[in-house]
Amino acid sequence: YHFTQWDDGDTNAVRSILLTSDTSFTAYFEANTVWYNVNVVRELNGMIDTVPDGYITGDGSYPEGDTVTLTLLNSDYKCWPTFYGWVLAPGDTVYSDVCQFVITCDTVITAYYVDVVGIEEVENGKWKVEIYPNPSHGDVTISVTNALTNCRPGRRHTTHINAFTVSVVDLMGRTVIPPTEIRSSFIIPHSTLPTGTFFVRVTSDTGTAVRKLIVE
Repeated sequence: YHFTQWDDGDTNAVRSILLTSDTSFTAYFEANTVWYNVNVVRELNGMIDTVPDGYITGDGSYPEGDTVTLTLLNSDYKCWPTFYGWVLAPGDTVYSDVCQFVITCDTVITAYYVDVVGIEEVENGKWKVEIYPNPSHGDVTISVTNALTNCRPGRRHTTHINAFTVSVVDLMGRTVIPPTEIRSSFIIPHSTLPTGTFFVRVTSDTGTAVRKLIVE
């Protein structure tokens, strides 16, 4: 702490006073500002990447108790290498373009990137997969219908298949939604998937289809 002033407004830490009666004074103090550093380390596939990308703002020095805001300047999860999330501590990852926290000590945050695994989109000629909205800011609906058959001019004949299995994997090939058997449609709640790019895999006894899903 450091001295700021006396209760009568005098800011001199040392002063001479002529006493003519009982007198009391109050000295006011303020806490010293403690500054902490925030460093962002870029990590690619588990290894430190020493090449700065210039896409992150918010690192630097902050007074204790301030709210730090780290921001990814572009939607880097849509291109290579893919942004995966902010790793604050083991098991504590923020899956968003923006990461906020209150600083209480010198802090190192890892901006984790990954290479996209070799997953390609696959169409199935026997039935059609629709994902909407895509890109998504909320709930996602996955719908499957049979491909058009026996079409006549001006008439569409579409029927739902009996059953199929849908699953979702992330860019590292890890399953985020396990295979689930449904009839014709499947809704993924907004809170289920973090921001990023995913692959929706739909299978049935007549084949497989893979479609890309972007969550913003």
